[in-house]
Amino acid sequence: MLRAVILVTLLLLAVPPLAAQEWTAEQQEVVEWLNTFNETAYAGTADEFLAWIHPQFTGWSFAEEAPVEIALADTIGVGVPSDVVERCSAVRAAIGPHIPLRAHFHDTRNTGLANAFAAREVGVATLDASLAGIGGCPLAPTATGNIATEDLVYMLNRMQVEHAVDLDGLLDGAQWLQETLGRPVPSMLLKAGGFP
Repeated sequence: MLRAVILVTLLLLAVPPLAAQEWTAEQQEVVEWLNTFNETAYAGTADEFLAWIHPQFTGWSFAEEAPVEIALADTIGVGVPSDVVERCSAVRAAIGPHIPLRAHFHDTRNTGLANAFAAREVGVATLDASLAGIGGCPLAPTATGNIATEDLVYMLNRMQVEHAVDLDGLLDGAQWLQETLGRPVPSMLLKAGGFP
């Protein structure tokens, strides 16, 4: 199992059992990260994943561990929306309806936002993103950063999804980050601007 760094997190309107500020230290520690979208040694192909996921979860006592959520990650950016639907659905079937799912997508092959949309459509409660889309993956030197938070928030705004994230503030932060780094950042919204 892998741990990933969350640069900026966007909480959607799903059903986490507790607000983040109410989590105990013990609950925070049992948030599990599964690197499940990548077709690598961590998860294999989609068919291998589906065969692998069920024993992984049925062998673990969720009642005893009480995880706050289970996160699925594509840290090298190879997943496509059909992978997301298939694998998130397989995890949900294996763990039941009460533990929220989180998804973490890198935008290496320009599928990150589409994957985030697919994850939301199958009930993923939390989507990770990074300001201006910066970042990478230590396990895959060519992987790019997470999806840009401002790109994700723009999409959610246009879809009329309620959230508590200020898009203008994100754009100010992304602009500051680009100036501070002294180079263009991956954010598409920063380049193109918003649309009414």
